[in-house]
Amino acid sequence: MRPLLALLFLMTACAPDRGPTDDALDDDDAVDDDDVADDDDAVDDDDAVDDDDVADDDDVADDDDVADDDDATPMGPRISLDPQAFDFGNLELGCTAELSVRISNVGDATLALDSVSFEDLSGAGELGLAEWPSTPLDLEPGDFLDLTVTYGPLDVQPDTGVLHAISDDPITSDATATQFGVAHLGASQLDEFQQDGSNASDILFVVDSSCSMQEEQVQLGSDFGSFLVAAQALDLDYQVGVVSMDVGDDGELQGSPSIVTPNTVDPSSSFAANVALGVNGSGVEQGFANAWLALTSPRIDPGQPNEGFLREDAALRIVFVSDETEQSPSSPGDYTSWFQGLKDDPADVVMSDISGGTGGCNGLGGPADPGTGYVFASTATGGLSASICDSSWTATLELLAELAQDFEDTFALSAEPVLETIEVRLNSVPVFVGWSYDSGLNAVVFDVDHVPENGDSIEIEYTTLGVDCPP
Repeated sequence: MRPLLALLFLMTACAPDRGPTDDALDDDDAVDDDDVADDDDAVDDDDAVDDDDVADDDDVADDDDVADDDDATPMGPRISLDPQAFDFGNLELGCTAELSVRISNVGDATLALDSVSFEDLSGAGELGLAEWPSTPLDLEPGDFLDLTVTYGPLDVQPDTGVLHAISDDPITSDATATQFGVAHLGASQLDEFQQDGSNASDILFVVDSSCSMQEEQVQLGSDFGSFLVAAQALDLDYQVGVVSMDVGDDGELQGSPSIVTPNTVDPSSSFAANVALGVNGSGVEQGFANAWLALTSPRIDPGQPNEGFLREDAALRIVFVSDETEQSPSSPGDYTSWFQGLKDDPADVVMSDISGGTGGCNGLGGPADPGTGYVFASTATGGLSASICDSSWTATLELLAELAQDFEDTFALSAEPVLETIEVRLNSVPVFVGWSYDSGLNAVVFDVDHVPENGDSIEIEYTTLGVDCPP
């Protein structure tokens, strides 16, 4: 029995104490508020995480600990072209436009601008730089250089230009800016004219009668036939007179008849006799002064030797023939103005010369001094300047006959034309030869043997150049 009792004892001792089962827990046995953890037992504010325990601002990474700007990777020199691309648009042919392109250093180190060039891809010079900068040069950070690109189209084909700036920019050593443009034709213009001229011309030959002029007087007389042939072909209503360069003759017309016309019995022989003035005249050649005496009062007054020579409705041509320098008291410019004042229209007065020219010459008649005064008058009035040293004057005299016509050969246009578009019509018929365009005069000029006849209508049609341009 002992083992059994022992086993029962052990089982009883090891069983859990389940507490009373029949009696509920007494209120006194309930958990007392005092047994609950008191507020004082709760975590005290002082036990809570103190602000001082929170990472202090001083413990946060300081600005000084952040990578400083000075520690950033430097840019170096950087080039910028602005604008990098630009379109000039569609201009009227003849118009021009400009564009400012700025080259800047947008980096943080000195930019060495080695060179600037411009590439006109059309090859006609329509796009280019107005002025070229002096390179090489340095641009500090923020510095810039302004350049002007110009565009002047010469045709209606598209154009492209490229501005190149070579520098030490490590990324873009050849920076570029590109420009584009194109042009179109302008409006059509029609200019109309009426030839209203005259074949009447008074021609005064002013001939040197000094001791060196024997051969020249003979040559002038013998070659005059070519003038008459041309004058007859042109149906020229001419009056030809001769005076010397000796003011002692007081401007009187020489010979008899002193005025040679198409009605003169033998005009060639009469003129040859009139120019044979001899060689005993004054050595102080005053062609301008004696011509002035011949063409003004009292010499042209009724009853005077030169009466009837200067016709009111005729053109005036004066031809100076000398191997010496002009020595009249007033300037060539003054005399030119005075002679032009003899006609209501100064264009009716044309002077020409057969002289030593501006540098002198040597011919069969010997040396000739410069005739700069006469050349000045010829140039100023649109006349002919020929050399007195030429072996023949036939061609010169033929041209002088053609110049004697008082027909308009120059027709000024009302606007500048596109050269390739000019069309000339005479009496409504297109004319392709015998005329040219003079850009200095902005006029169509007819050759001497193609001058429109009296009463002809002239139409010149063309496309205008650069009329409707942007401001």
